[in-house]
Amino acid sequence: MGWKEFLKPDWKKLLLFLILGIALFFIEWSEQLWWPQCADCYSYQGIPLPIYSSGGFTGETTFHLIFLLINILIWYFISVIVVFGVNKLRKR
Repeated sequence: MGWKEFLKPDWKKLLLFLILGIALFFIEWSEQLWWPQCADCYSYQGIPLPIYSSGGFTGETTFHLIFLLINILIWYFISVIVVFGVNKLRKR
């Protein structure tokens, strides 16, 4: 199996990618997890890289397009690896 076959989308990879992407997109976390006394902490949305950040003294919200694109690549690659592993286990 070459890289093209490994990365080629099919329904299993796309379904897992959508489930994983939606779940990880809506996870919100804050700097207050590490610094409870933080007055101007930011809140972040998205894992592993924050897609949205908001907060601070100004309360501004920032959208990070490059982080969204990187997250999409990471989520798809995780989906590909999981589907590949499940297929290998089933062939045993």
